Amino acid sequence: MEKEVKLKNGFTAVFNDKVLNDYRLIKEIGKMQRGEIENDIYIVVDVFERLLGKEQAEALEEFLADDEGRVDIDTMYGALEEIIDKGTDEKNR
Repeated sequence: MEKEVKLKNGFTAVFNDKVLNDYRLIKEIGKMQRGEIENDIYIVVDVFERLLGKEQAEALEEFLADDEGRVDIDTMYGALEEIIDKGTDEKNR
C-alpha cells in the first residue's frame, strides 16, 4: 500500500509501505546504526534508494540542497528517521 509522508521540512515522500518490512532495508539500516558503514559509506544512498526509489531520493536531495548545492548528511539522516517514524504505524512495529 502506498504511504504518503509529509516531512517537517515540507517534502512529501511517497513509498510502498511493504519496503519497511524488507529484510535488506532493515539490514542496511542496522549497519548504519551500528556504525558499520566506514568501509561502505554509500550504504546511505542505497537505503534512500531502496526506501524511496532513485528518482524520489534524488528529489529529496535537491529539495534539501543549500545555495551551493551541498546536502548536509545530518539533514539527510534526520529525513530518513522521520520517514521511517511517520511511515511505520503500530501494526508494522
